Amino acid sequence: MADAPVKCKMTMDCPCPDCVASMAAFSGIPEPAAASSSDPSGASAPTKPWTLAALNYNAGRTVGSTYNEVADAGKLGSVYTATTEALEARGDWARLKATRDFDAKETKLPTSFSMLLGTAQGAGIPFSRLGYGMWPPPLVNYYRGFQCLCRKRQLVETLREGLAERPQELAEVAPESFLFWPAKADNAAVNELEQFRAVFAAGAAAGAKNVWILKPSGGAKGERIEVMRTLEDIERFMAPGTEVHKDPCCEFMK
Repeated sequence: MADAPVKCKMTMDCPCPDCVASMAAFSGIPEPAAASSSDPSGASAPTKPWTLAALNYNAGRTVGSTYNEVADAGKLGSVYTATTEALEARGDWARLKATRDFDAKETKLPTSFSMLLGTAQGAGIPFSRLGYGMWPPPLVNYYRGFQCLCRKRQLVETLREGLAERPQELAEVAPESFLFWPAKADNAAVNELEQFRAVFAAGAAAGAKNVWILKPSGGAKGERIEVMRTLEDIERFMAPGTEVHKDPCCEFMK
């Protein structure tokens, strides 16, 4: 009796012959597809370029120029603007028009592409339907759920969940951390300043060094990070009207 045909699951581990063959040839970036050729001489057909959908790329900018937050508005950012231009300069990538309307929360993408560059925080990447009708699936510049590791507040919450499940394994590598929302300074329900004060006082009583890192959130890119030793300095840093109030959240990390 002949074996029943394997049904395609359209997943990375699909066992059907077509997907196995595709994944065997897939090494990070899909190979450009061969274009058809009617050359009777038998010359090799040219290849189609890989396709790139870079959301809100400013097509009117001078390639290679310094990124300008105003002129290049669209939130693709300096890194992925440079990535787009570097790939196009190779000659084997073609950029397709892709737009994201932030006010209407509407994204317009081409029907297929090899890579999708979403805007800030992965906005515009349709994770729930990414790759439907495209195989191999396109590359993207953000992992789904990246916030649990890459956003400071959510990283603290992720570490706390891990500590609750595996305290012995993570206790030495997960720093004691507290969250504070400057815009909601009077809301004790969302701020952990009182809990921090208690831990700071206990450390001081025990003779601990009490060295703390204060890290603003909100895409600060490493700016305005402070290392402080005294409670007075920390509370002064968190007081209304300071630089940290430009950010939605600040993390204390021991």
